[in-house]
Amino acid sequence: MSKCDVVVIGAGAAGLTAGALLAAEGKSVQVLERSPHLGGRALAVEDEGFTVNLGGHLIEDSGSGITKVFEHVGKRLIHGEVSKEMPVWDNETRTWGSIRDRIPNKSEVKKIIKVLTETSWDELEEWDDRPLRQWLVQHTSDQGVIDLYENISVLECMTDNWW
Repeated sequence: MSKCDVVVIGAGAAGLTAGALLAAEGKSVQVLERSPHLGGRALAVEDEGFTVNLGGHLIEDSGSGITKVFEHVGKRLIHGEVSKEMPVWDNETRTWGSIRDRIPNKSEVKKIIKVLTETSWDELEEWDDRPLRQWLVQHTSDQGVIDLYENISVLECMTDNWW
């Protein structure tokens, strides 16, 4: 290994950013990564026509965050096209599909929003540490709506039946 000013361990988002910023300031930088790909947990794969994000990172900003880092190091970040689809896994068919296909009745989605906005904080607090699905099935039987809210809610991670 050649001599350098700084060694950065890990080529995830933070490691790559640190390396790029240090190099832009004239430092000799070596970034080491054990994985076969760069980006750390930021990983997406193609599956049945959908791009599925498997990582814990979402690089989406209005030009103030990571875009500024790119500009500072003399690079241009090209933002991908924003998709209006939300791929969800269907356990019954064992395939990926669009969340839109699972919600034929948008009035059920609106009904849940209305119930949420009309529920007091005290009432919501009673649901701490209880499965989101348990609350949802009290207000809708539409499986697509249940899937939607479970997929967009971090509360899903706290449920016993998150799958």
